[in-house]
Amino acid sequence: MSMSPRKLTWILVMEMVARLHELGYQRLRLSCGAAPNGLYWRYCVAPAEQFQADGYLLQRHVYPGVAYGSSNGGDPPFGWENGLELDTKALVRRFLERFAAAAEAGRESDPEYARWFAELVELSRPDGAVVMYGEYVDAQADGRFEITNGKRVRLPPPLSG
Repeated sequence: MSMSPRKLTWILVMEMVARLHELGYQRLRLSCGAAPNGLYWRYCVAPAEQFQADGYLLQRHVYPGVAYGSSNGGDPPFGWENGLELDTKALVRRFLERFAAAAEAGRESDPEYARWFAELVELSRPDGAVVMYGEYVDAQADGRFEITNGKRVRLPPPLSG
């Protein structure tokens, strides 16, 4: 009997957001980066209206947001009980239940961001965590984000309308 390896928290969260996009919640965005000690991946999923114009950093008065978490890779998404055992569909259902207001605020079309995000998920698999911010991260100057698997991805489209 073969067991498939458990996915890391960041892959679970990114796959959940990608599925939410497929369901019409394309104005939900992910902001994520490295904790000051570099050992934890911090993340927040929020509607686009809570982001700065660059499209990847939360507005300061919103940080850390409502739907957020921190992980070294083995923690359940958003601290949810049995979250590591949930598949993408179940994570989506739980997100829609627990963060209904944020989800509803993100229920609009943004195909450009959704395409960019799908590319990010593919580049990150099977174990890469994207780092959008951190102590030694200057994505604006670099014009791209680093992924911990050694790959890079261009910056997301900035906010529009």
